[in-house]
Parts: sequence; structure tokens; C-alpha cells
Amino acid sequence: MLNAELVRRFKRARDARRPADYALMNRALAEFQTTAMLCEKRLLDTDLFVNAWGDVLYQLSPAAAAFIQVRRTQRASTWNSLERLLIEVERRKQDAETGGPSSDLL
Repeated sequence: MLNAELVRRFKRARDARRPADYALMNRALAEFQTTAMLCEKRLLDTDLFVNAWGDVLYQLSPAAAAFIQVRRTQRASTWNSLERLLIEVERRKQDAETGGPSSDLL
């Protein structure tokens, strides 16, 4: 998760032209995928994780979505747990802005 700053800099996955940048983005997002899986299995409290990392995930969401699409075209494993967590973070962010039901969780 220390690589979040680099991932945030990329507007789209294709901006990672250097293999080292691609590998770093891949590793950072893989760490979030692992965390998302732990949240889904209830081994990690999702609310606590989103409170701590929700803003970072929200900022990473466009780049992460593009990167996941690139992985799909390469027939690499998909990160469904991460995609679901990003959707949840976006929902909570919208609720926070509108005073919705999960507005206190981000």
C-alpha cells in the first residue's frame, strides 16, 4: 500500500509505459485486492479499512479501473473483490456528500 502515490499519478493504465512502473502499479493494486478479499471474508473490518483508506481508494478508482481493463485484455486474473470495494467506496463517498445512510463511514 506504500505504492498508492505512484498509482494515483497515472490517469490511465497505459501511462505506465515502463515495465518497472507497470510492475509497481500491479503490486500496489494487488495489495488492495488482497485487502478487499479479506474484507469480503470478514477477516478485516470493512468499515475500519474504508475509514482509513477510503479517500486513497476513491482517488485511485479511475486509474485502477483502467488498469484492471488492461489486465483483462491480457487475460490476467481479474480483481473482482477490488472492483466491488471500489464501487462501495464510491457509494460511500456519494453518501457522504449527500448525507446518505453511510455518510459517517468515509
